[in-house]
Amino acid sequence: MKKFFDKFGIMIPFLIFIVVTITNLIQHGLVNFVETTIKNIFFYLVTCQMIPSIILHSVKRESTASYIGWESSHFQNTLAGYSLSLSILGVMCTIYQGAFWIVTTIAVTLFLWPCAISHIVEIKKNGNVNAGNAGYILYWDIFMPLSLIVLLVIHFQLF
Repeated sequence: MKKFFDKFGIMIPFLIFIVVTITNLIQHGLVNFVETTIKNIFFYLVTCQMIPSIILHSVKRESTASYIGWESSHFQNTLAGYSLSLSILGVMCTIYQGAFWIVTTIAVTLFLWPCAISHIVEIKKNGNVNAGNAGYILYWDIFMPLSLIVLLVIHFQLF
């Protein structure tokens, strides 16, 4: 079981999000689908996904850095702190809506897209294809904020 969590544990919030989204779609159809999906992204893919980041970058710094292909550094405490702030914003997005969703999406995007760029630079410059650098987290850094942006544009009919 430990090997399973070591390999796939980081994907658990995403898998739960998929199950919850499909269940909502089956139970309620397209009624409020976009709004419900946005709330679920904020809860599962922002809040729940950030909780392991908080723990791993602060408590298990050495093993986390190794998994990513980094040297451990105090910078990981900064990542943990910012992950905590995004996690709190994700919970708040299940309560507050409207402009709060937009502001939180901007914060999430401005954190994760530069992270994705850093991962890509690490791949190109240093050949770092460790799972923590070139795996799931890279795709999450790119596509989770993009999904929020697309859904918010649809929800608020911005175009």
